[in-house]
Amino acid sequence: MTTQTNIFKNAIEILGELIKAKAMAGNSISASQILEATGLTADDYWAADQFLMQQRYIDGTKGGLGAPRWLTGMGIEFYERSTNPSPSIQIGAIFQGPIESSQIQAFATAVNSSVQQVIQNTPSDDIRDVICKTVEDLVQAIKTELNLDELALYVRLAKELQQEVKKDTPDKSLMRRLLAGLSFLGDVEGTIQFGERALGLAEYVLPYLPILIGYLNKI
Repeated sequence: MTTQTNIFKNAIEILGELIKAKAMAGNSISASQILEATGLTADDYWAADQFLMQQRYIDGTKGGLGAPRWLTGMGIEFYERSTNPSPSIQIGAIFQGPIESSQIQAFATAVNSSVQQVIQNTPSDDIRDVICKTVEDLVQAIKTELNLDELALYVRLAKELQQEVKKDTPDKSLMRRLLAGLSFLGDVEGTIQFGERALGLAEYVLPYLPILIGYLNKI
């Protein structure tokens, strides 16, 4: 199974190949060329490709292995930051104190700050919009893994977090608990409990958490 760590590692490798090929808009290379150059398995490649596309680090079209891929400015910046890493994210107020039935504190402390510069450079007026968009990406990343009842509960938590984020003075304690539930590493007042499935489900959303945590710390 592709883990969060492998998704980032493979994404960086893909970006490196695109940079080597100078693959920009109008000078793209195909997914099959990238797959051959990196030597990744198809599953590992498509997981990293999905992450890069969702984060807008690369662009391209559908079409399987023949689909073109090219770099974006954000992708080049992400590659540079990731190959010259800065210190770890300081989690601050969002994850201070215990989170009931959750391992997210340990995960958050261990996250490398490959996204810190982007967070610092984002205008404050845009932060809430970015958070809400990232929450939507979480739902898209996990929706096929949940049954209808679970998805309804997950969407409800996502909307509650989006609504709280938009307030002039958000409740950070509530945001912390909602994010714990959305990460699958905790539950919100017993609303969502996935037992042994939790860690497997968490793998789908962990790639989004570093940037989401960082932005939540800014509001």
